[in-house]
Amino acid sequence: MTGIEILRAYAAALRERNAIELQIERLRIPCRPSGLTGVTYDKVGRNTNDPTAAAMQALDGLEDRLRAQMVELAAIAERGEAVLQTVPSLTDRTILRCAHVLDMSDEDIADDMHRSRSWVQQRRKEAEKNIS
Repeated sequence: MTGIEILRAYAAALRERNAIELQIERLRIPCRPSGLTGVTYDKVGRNTNDPTAAAMQALDGLEDRLRAQMVELAAIAERGEAVLQTVPSLTDRTILRCAHVLDMSDEDIADDMHRSRSWVQQRRKEAEKNIS
C-alpha cells in the first residue's frame, strides 16, 4: 500500500466510524443507559416483532460494529500517522491531513490557512509526490 492509499484508508475508516456513531444516535432508546447491551427494558424480549425490540437488536449490532471499527481505525491510524510523519514540513503535513484524512477540499483548506487555493493545491501535490 502506498502512502496515499494508507491516508485514504485512514479517511475511509474515520468516515465509517462517524456513520456508525450517527446511526447509533438515531436509534438511541430514551432512558436507556449508554454502553449497555443485551439488557431488556419494559419487559420486551429480543425475539419478538415489537419495534422496540427490533431497535434494541439493531442498536446492539451497531455497538458491536462500532467496537470492531474502533480496533480497525486504531491500526490504520497508526499507519496513517506514520506516513504523515515522513513529511518534513508541518505545513505540508497539515495540508495532507486536511485533504486526505478530514476530506477537506483545497478551497476549504485555503480558507482555514488564509492562503490561496492554488497555493494549497501546489503544496499538496508536491507533498503527495514525496510520499507516494
